[in-house]
Amino acid sequence: MATKVTVKAKPPINIEKLVMWQMTDEDTETYGTAMDFDRRVMSFRDTPTTNSTPLYGTGVVVDRATTVSEGALTYNVHALTADERVAIYGETKNSANAIITTSDDVVPYVAVAHATKKRDGKWNLYKYFKVQFQPNEESTEQITQGNITYSTITLSGTYLESEVHEMMRAVMLDVDPTSTAGQTIITSWFTTATYVGVTE
Repeated sequence: MATKVTVKAKPPINIEKLVMWQMTDEDTETYGTAMDFDRRVMSFRDTPTTNSTPLYGTGVVVDRATTVSEGALTYNVHALTADERVAIYGETKNSANAIITTSDDVVPYVAVAHATKKRDGKWNLYKYFKVQFQPNEESTEQITQGNITYSTITLSGTYLESEVHEMMRAVMLDVDPTSTAGQTIITSWFTTATYVGVTE
């Protein structure tokens, strides 16, 4: 039985790697080709609203992984390509390859996985299984780094309850990328949209 817990939003944290998979079949929650935003992501903000029971993967309790069933999520990225906009927002293109946004467009669900790098070199891993980003919530901002000023886009959306996975977010902390076990965890995290239980 899930316990309702309201949690304050975490401050933005720099992201080492971000991958999104567009949902191709909502009935079975299968996902298509991954979109990799490596080195273009600035930060994220996760505002969970409900904490749920511990996560079990392949029959094994993953002690350092926790799940949250729903919440709000935003990402700041350097830019979106036309193809990424279509995939994330459910938009279409005309014969001239221009993006068309209409009231008939259906915003798809995507699976999202990212990692933040800690000062000690270890990674914190996050995965969201059913996120919906709304085009009308997209905003941009200017960020200055050194003598260079560039624009970032804020993707805002919600992650919803999943009947198949029975969870919406998985978190695994302090994964060592230099160890064999850590490499296995990280590889699994970013090569599939399905959660993979890991024994350490």
